[in-house]
Amino acid sequence: MTPIQPAEPKPIVTRNSSEFKRDAYASIPSGELVVFAVQVLQADGSPALTEDIVSICFRFFPHSFALKNYFYWPDSALVTRRLHDAKEKGLLKGSAAEGFEAKGPGRQAAKHVAKALGVTFPAPPRVEAPATPPAEKKEEEKKDAGPSTPVVKVARKPALLRLRPHRPGRLSGGQAGKKKEQKKNAVKPVVKKQAAKPKAETKQMPKPRVAAAKTGKKDERRKKIQVKPAPKNPAAKKPMAKVEKNAAKKRETSRGATRSTVKPVVGKVEPKVEAVVGKKQEAGRREAKSAAPPKQLTMPLAPPTAWKKAEGPATKPRSAKEPLSVAEKKPVKAEASTPAASKEERDKAAKVIKQIERSDAYQLYRRNGRRANIGDFDFRNMLFATMESSAETLKRNTELFKRYAGIHFRADLIAFLEFCEEKFSALLATKAKGKR
Repeated sequence: MTPIQPAEPKPIVTRNSSEFKRDAYASIPSGELVVFAVQVLQADGSPALTEDIVSICFRFFPHSFALKNYFYWPDSALVTRRLHDAKEKGLLKGSAAEGFEAKGPGRQAAKHVAKALGVTFPAPPRVEAPATPPAEKKEEEKKDAGPSTPVVKVARKPALLRLRPHRPGRLSGGQAGKKKEQKKNAVKPVVKKQAAKPKAETKQMPKPRVAAAKTGKKDERRKKIQVKPAPKNPAAKKPMAKVEKNAAKKRETSRGATRSTVKPVVGKVEPKVEAVVGKKQEAGRREAKSAAPPKQLTMPLAPPTAWKKAEGPATKPRSAKEPLSVAEKKPVKAEASTPAASKEERDKAAKVIKQIERSDAYQLYRRNGRRANIGDFDFRNMLFATMESSAETLKRNTELFKRYAGIHFRADLIAFLEFCEEKFSALLATKAKGKR
């Protein structure tokens, strides 16, 4: 019979271990490999920070945690995602700043990965409790029992007195001492209770006395208040008599005044009526005058044509050859710049206006105004044209863009396009002549 050979011990994995074979970890998910790396750091006694986890994952499993086209660099984003997934599943706890730590399910998953890779984790160091000698324990017990010993001795005193039955004198003295102590103990709580009761009574008793005193004061005040209005009654009767006398005098004076005033009023009524009648007659005459037809004017009236000419401002006659002024040109342009447009044309005009606003030529004009130095290329690019486009195309596009700007009442864009026409007029003219 061949002897049974003992199984070879599995190698212990640490943070300084070398790379594993690709076939060993090819079928293991990357999330479990990250948990395995965290457990390796935790078993080694070092904090599992994100940087350490990335370096260990790349050193142990380079084919799973390398960048796609750069095989010599680790993919830290992948490791961070797997750490987040493991934390959501409950395998890990902690954070990137404080470090990660494997929970119970995470430790089990790390053990399965270690078994598949054929390695083991280092055993945690055993912490031995310090052995204290028994002599020290006894001394500590004695020290703890030290403060309680005098209490025990005091409790044993009455027991010593009871152990002397043969001496009646001392027994009677001991019994008398006990009775005195019992009486003193019984008196103390009774005295406290009796002392507390009179205090409560003394606090409660003065309250009704104070209330009685207050009520007595109130009664005295009420009596004083009731006594005061008594002498006022005869004094109040005196002004009543005076008021009656004054009222009688006023009545007599008012009667005398009415008798004296009636006579002159009757004499004055007649002239007032005459004055009112006179005023009414004058008002009737005025109304009759206003109703009468107006008299004929001596000056001849101007013909209606003269009135119409006088209403408008006087202007000088203009010959047909004289050019129109700037003020007269504007209304014509306003009428021409608001043509009737369909909905599709309005939408197209809005898109073209947005493109013009985004162009480099318009941005230069917007910043610098008429001092803008717009190049030929920017001008053609704004008109959707190339460097090979003809002058006719450029001119046609400018007119079309001006029409689009007029549809949306964009006077600023019309002014910009006119400025471009003035600036590039020589270019347009030369190209047009060459074609002719």
